[in-house]
Amino acid sequence: MVDRDYTVDHLDAWLLNAGVGPDDKVAVAVSGGADSLALAFLAAACRPTLAITVDHCLRPDSGAEAETVTSMLADQNIAHQIVRWSGAKPTGNIQAVARRERYRLLTDVCREQGISFLLTGHHMDDQAETLILRLARGSGLYGLAGMPAVTPDYAGTGIALLRPFLRTRKEQLIAFLQRHDLDWIEDPSNENKAFDRVKVRQFLKEPPLEGLDILRLSETADRLRRSRQAITFYVNQWLDTYARMEPQHYVSIPSEALNSAPDEIVLRGIIAILHAVADAEYAPRFEKLERLYAAMRDIDFAGVTLAGCKIEPLGDGFLFAREPSAISPATPLGDGVWDNRFVVSAQTNSVADLVIMPLADDLWGQARAQWPDLKDIMVPTVVRRGLPVVCRLAENGDAEVVELPTLGKCSTGTPIVTLSCLSNAIPKK
Repeated sequence: MVDRDYTVDHLDAWLLNAGVGPDDKVAVAVSGGADSLALAFLAAACRPTLAITVDHCLRPDSGAEAETVTSMLADQNIAHQIVRWSGAKPTGNIQAVARRERYRLLTDVCREQGISFLLTGHHMDDQAETLILRLARGSGLYGLAGMPAVTPDYAGTGIALLRPFLRTRKEQLIAFLQRHDLDWIEDPSNENKAFDRVKVRQFLKEPPLEGLDILRLSETADRLRRSRQAITFYVNQWLDTYARMEPQHYVSIPSEALNSAPDEIVLRGIIAILHAVADAEYAPRFEKLERLYAAMRDIDFAGVTLAGCKIEPLGDGFLFAREPSAISPATPLGDGVWDNRFVVSAQTNSVADLVIMPLADDLWGQARAQWPDLKDIMVPTVVRRGLPVVCRLAENGDAEVVELPTLGKCSTGTPIVTLSCLSNAIPKK
């Protein structure tokens, strides 16, 4: 536990330990609350800093509040940028969707500004609340381990997400602001009892059992995180031994993999495979995962769909492929990433009428008529339906197959695109 009040020296030492050099620029997510403003003021005192406020545009006065944050930071000569969540808003699960959009916008700004470190003001109170919420939702060890202090590559963005205050109480941050006569904004949603987190916050003010308090819960999350690290070590060993990412971006494992390690290791390995294949942000609920695991061990297993993946028998093993209905539709051909799986580079400027799309059954029939030797290429049907194909669109909307980059077929003589997998391996945790 740090001193009752928090100082610049505390943050400077923490950042150095996390690999942030004295001259490294950092971004700080600032809502205007006490925790995020304290972090912005402290960070700016020891690192080049850009404060970023996301205006979710969910409340009529959110824009004015964001401008108020600009004024508060300007008084301390701290650079500030406001980004707004535009477009239609969800009618349900608002907090979860807003959180996802918030981090997307924050990391987008970091990349645009060439900043490698994003700091958030999550503190010990937040960690304890998260543990209770996840316990109520039936989370396993991974969820109960809470928020990590350092996420080196957040969601594959290349940005390190840092939470320096996870061993700091919110009251310590408020004490810092008060000592320096600094003000903050109280978010009215923090008192809205319609939100589960607010209910948990009220619960922790007067816990029914001795020891069920913020400090003890935070310590429990720390211990669970150590256990999670140990399990992750063995999950990664299992993946290295049994899981293979094939060139067509599907994963295969042998049947023996299911009996090669304790159930928890295998289940976590399957989660990693699902993430890698389907590009899912969240893992499926554990009840669904356990049903999949049981089904795969059944001799009559014929295949299932889960979390954007199709899991099917493959010889003496299994394959995990992108679910065809979850694949990106026809997209104009150009440099970029298709379906978040393949890096596309066009080799010609004459691509105005060309698209890249999934190799559906009708296109496969057209391709086999054009290249008869495709009948000798052994690609599982569910995998083939998700392969990218370059087509020319006619005025009536019909598609003419021009090139199959992953299968080495091209009707023009010279390849139109260069294609490579975005990832050739299953990302390790």
